[in-house]
Amino acid sequence: MPPKGKAKAGAKAKADAKAKAAEPSKPAPTATPSEPSEPSEPSELPATPAAGSGTAAVRQQREVAATPEPRTEPESHSVEPVDAQTVAAEPVDDTQLVVPSRSKESTVDLATIADPWAEVSDELAMARIKEEDWEVIEAENEAAAACQLNAKDTEMQKFQPKDDQRRWLVAADFSENQLTSVEALGGPMWLRHLNLGMNPMESLNGLSSAFPRLLVLDVSFIELPSVAGAWQALAELSKLRRLVAEGCSLCSFEDWEELPSLKTLEVNDNAIEELEELEILAKKCKGLLELDFRENEVAEKPGYAKKIAKFFPNLTWLDNQSRKKYVAKGADATYSADALKEKDVTAVDGMFKNESCSCLEGNPCLDRATCKDWANREKVAAEARKRKGLRDDSGKML
Repeated sequence: MPPKGKAKAGAKAKADAKAKAAEPSKPAPTATPSEPSEPSEPSELPATPAAGSGTAAVRQQREVAATPEPRTEPESHSVEPVDAQTVAAEPVDDTQLVVPSRSKESTVDLATIADPWAEVSDELAMARIKEEDWEVIEAENEAAAACQLNAKDTEMQKFQPKDDQRRWLVAADFSENQLTSVEALGGPMWLRHLNLGMNPMESLNGLSSAFPRLLVLDVSFIELPSVAGAWQALAELSKLRRLVAEGCSLCSFEDWEELPSLKTLEVNDNAIEELEELEILAKKCKGLLELDFRENEVAEKPGYAKKIAKFFPNLTWLDNQSRKKYVAKGADATYSADALKEKDVTAVDGMFKNESCSCLEGNPCLDRATCKDWANREKVAAEARKRKGLRDDSGKML
């Protein structure tokens, strides 16, 4: 039987072996630079008084292996995902807050809002637009009658009309701002005139829904070929009478859709070069009465006038010039008794400007138009001569 001292030494050796065998089951602490020196501690366990047995050595080794774990700070990593989830949830809440406001704007029923020009015909509305026959307000003002909004060059990115503005606006000038889409215009409204010139528009989709009675649209200095849905949006404006597209980088009408109601088209300062484009335009806009091609190369080409006469025979206005032919009325038509009865004439076509009835000066009038008493002109003239004491060379009373 071996001595007790040898038995104890063997037990200690077995405990050391078990401890070393147990070390791979625990990951070696490498979170901090100071940890590499710690694996040498198990070799000193037998020298400590507490290491009286293999079980104690194993327990001590486990305690040593467990101490570096707080240094890796796994709790900090476990907390971060919670914070990330909380942060990720916040945008969802923001979206949920924004969606109701958008839905509120999109659910505005224009049919429930009275049209300020409901009794005004399109022809009369065009005349009022030409004469600018309305009040003008700013974005911060209230509206109490049919009016125009003047929001030109205000660095506006979005317009949200007040209830009274939505009720009374019939025209709006949004030119020279930062508007990019129809949604930013604050529709729907009963606008007849809309100016979007010099805005960085990216899309015109929804224009007809926002302004169903639009008659005049100005999109000057907007790159129309690069604007999403531009041609379809224009075609959907069933009442559009006048389109101003100055400086819009137009080089062809091939992609345009038909605009049957359009009467006036201003495409000056563009890149239209070929005479063939006139025929294409005539097919797309069959009702044109006024057309402006100034500052386009096509207007300088030989044969331009003949092509215009051929494809647009009903034009009354071309390149800022009237094409109406005036025929002077004859003297009989101008000074006939029937013509003079229709109106109270004191002068005819300016021919008798600043003139009065010559009967009052002693000379019978020669024209009914300027005579005060045509039927008694001789008597009136004689009385005037008598009153003035006028005599002939022989001294006889005239």
